[in-house]
Amino acid sequence: MMVEDNFAKIDISLGSNIMRRYEDTVKITNSSFMASLGGALNLWSGITVVIILEFVDWLIRIFLEKTQFMQTVQITNDTKPV
Repeated sequence: MMVEDNFAKIDISLGSNIMRRYEDTVKITNSSFMASLGGALNLWSGITVVIILEFVDWLIRIFLEKTQFMQTVQITNDTKPV
């Protein structure tokens, strides 16, 4: 009994060499991304667009008050008698 007699050889051939490739990609639009981000921020931390706008408005008001105060100080310093 020979060792070669105990092995089987199977040749599998297909009709063509064409391979199909399926690709699954997630496509998200900018508006969909912003909506998802806003929803997540609101859900996790209670941050909404209104709160962000109010915060920016608050910062602008503080900045304007500081610059007005500095201009007032500059004007009063210029008009003091020597």
